[in-house]
Amino acid sequence: MHPRDLPDDVLRLVLRRSLRHPLQRSLEGYDDTRSKIKANLPLLAVCRRWRDLALPAVYAVVAIRHRAGPEDGHGVGPGGAETASNLGLVVAAGCMHAVRRVDISVHYADSPFAGLGAAMQLLREAADVWADVVELGVSLSGSARPFYVQDDSAVGREDDIKRAAAALAAAVPGVRCVLFGGPHVAALRDARIGCREEAEYQHPRVDPAGLVLLELIGWPSGHSWAPFGAADGGSKTIEFSSLRTLEVAYWCSMMTMYSADPQQQQLLLLQGGDGPPWSLRFPALDKLKLDCAQSVCPLLEHAVLPARMDAIDIQGTAAVLLRLAETPLPAARHINIGITSDCEGDPAALAAANRILEAARGGEEIELYVGDSSLAVTPEAITCTALTALLVDTATGADTMLALIPRLPNLVRLSFRRLKLSGIQEQDVSVPEPGDSRLAQPLDTRISRMLIAVSYHDQNWEMLLPLAKYLLLSIPTLTRFLPENLSDEAIEELVGAYSQQYPHLAAIRWF
Repeated sequence: MHPRDLPDDVLRLVLRRSLRHPLQRSLEGYDDTRSKIKANLPLLAVCRRWRDLALPAVYAVVAIRHRAGPEDGHGVGPGGAETASNLGLVVAAGCMHAVRRVDISVHYADSPFAGLGAAMQLLREAADVWADVVELGVSLSGSARPFYVQDDSAVGREDDIKRAAAALAAAVPGVRCVLFGGPHVAALRDARIGCREEAEYQHPRVDPAGLVLLELIGWPSGHSWAPFGAADGGSKTIEFSSLRTLEVAYWCSMMTMYSADPQQQQLLLLQGGDGPPWSLRFPALDKLKLDCAQSVCPLLEHAVLPARMDAIDIQGTAAVLLRLAETPLPAARHINIGITSDCEGDPAALAAANRILEAARGGEEIELYVGDSSLAVTPEAITCTALTALLVDTATGADTMLALIPRLPNLVRLSFRRLKLSGIQEQDVSVPEPGDSRLAQPLDTRISRMLIAVSYHDQNWEMLLPLAKYLLLSIPTLTRFLPENLSDEAIEELVGAYSQQYPHLAAIRWF
């Protein structure tokens, strides 16, 4: 297919993936902001259609980067401070209407305020550019030590902090989302915070009452919750009264990796030091997503959640799931449990996942993801018959997949990404030939979306086409089907041969 034949939405996606973000890191560090934009300009010169599709993305982000000089304690003066931005290029190109986000990055020696002042000056000089901006990124990094709002050394700068927050809000009035590692911005609705585990590193103070969406990623610990607590540190209870969506990703860290004792890990992740752990309350929470690479997930064990939610998505290690199997979850319309690692072949994690999902039988969408390659998935290992989706990313025989389909009558989506064909014979997947008056016996299932991908180490590749044919003809409810290792030509030939006898084939989308 020639690029000119691609639909606009597909070509737009390809072009956006080809662009270089103004603050994207190179191997040597941050590249020059203007050169990043210039590197994207050849895409605009190909033809008018490419220009129209790529233009909004090329100029969607204005980046303002301030770096203090080596001898410049406040980001100004003769020490070599510099402020770089692609703002001039955006204005010169007349593309102010395309700007949707502003990224401000300030690197300082002692104080970030002079650097923020330089960035604010640019914002004020081009006030008409920010009418359609909806996202604001503020990143502060210090060469000597981190600067954070609630640090004792910041007490004398409280007025500066308030002025900076007010100036940002005034300069970019339409902002709805702030992605930050910097100053407090009043009345935040959405916050996405990259966490660090060191006790000395804390995040800007945020009023929890106004938050609607909160994401904590990296190494959330007990220290990560402190900025949401009382300013005087007296109360250990935090109530997120308006929060609807919470995403927390506990990455594996050096601090907890070498704490084999789960109780010690629990203290590090939720307590963060001496004293009682935080008590977190989420009365309005609707969507919860947890990704835990640790052996504990203290958030669920110590948080107060609503009795019913819309969606719960938990991806965790074997140890996490074994603990959660003893912790009742709120009722939810959609629940997804994923087994990611640390099983070492022990089927207990899969049994725990089944118990968690069995307790959620009142849900409309119940999903299980098996991603630990050490686990052996057998028909007997999946016991939750209420499953509506099963996604397996571990080497599993095709005979197991075929045996599971009738055992799980509520399945709507099925995916096996490392399928082994060695476990089936031709008679297991035989169907009538084209033109035969007999039709394939339909399987008792509701599956509408299916993906199969054969392991490249499989020695029985000749069974892939018979298996795909069997599934296509025996599951009339299919609307989307992707056999990853099967060529388009083979699929077209199969559909052409059977479409008259099996009308549902014509409506299937091949992902």
